[in-house]
Order: sequence, then C-alpha cells, then structure tokens
Amino acid sequence: MRFAGNLEEAQAVLRGCAIAVVLSEGCLPGGHTWKDLLAELQSIPVDRPLIVADRMADDRLWAEVLNLGGYDLLMKPFNAREVLRTVRLACGWPPDLQEPAAARPEASESGAQAYSNHAGT
Repeated sequence: MRFAGNLEEAQAVLRGCAIAVVLSEGCLPGGHTWKDLLAELQSIPVDRPLIVADRMADDRLWAEVLNLGGYDLLMKPFNAREVLRTVRLACGWPPDLQEPAAARPEASESGAQAYSNHAGT
C-alpha cells in the first residue's frame, strides 16, 4: 500500500511502483480532482482501476465516474465491508474471501453505502 498527499506524489508513485488499484478522494490538494488522477492513469500503459471516494457520492457522481472510465464510487465515511469488497473486485479477486474481524458488520457498520457498477453488488 502506498500513500500520496497530492497529484504530483501520486504520479511519482504510479510511475515507480506496481499498484493494482488506486483509491482517491474526489478533491485533491492544489485544485486537482479525481479526473486529473484518472487522466494520469489513462496515460500509463498498465491498467489500474480508479475508485473514487467522496462524502457527496450520489447517482450523478457515480455515473460521471463510470462514464469517464473510473471503476467505482464509494461514499464516505467508509463502510469497511464495502471498501474491501470493491477493492477485491477491482483487483480481480473473488468478493467472498474471509474478512478480517474489523471488516465484519458487527465491528464496523457505519451506515455508509457504495455505488457499484457490478451486478449483484
């Protein structure tokens, strides 16, 4: 797992590391957005799905993320089960792997929801 504080750091990480999936805030420091990060991802020959996270997640933003080439949209605050499921699917892993105790609903149910472009999710 790698962290980046802004778009420039993310660009360096993406070009220097093997990253399977990217999770980004909707708004980034320096006036950038997830769209700038998506453009960077689309300029790199390796396919890396982008999952956008935003407190203002709604059907409009979900449709925009998907239509522009993003993988999915998660609502903040995060629901651990939804984050794990979405990241697993983005990585091509089965969504039903055993979850750590912290991700089980009784340990972390926040009432948040996720918007997903996958059938049955």
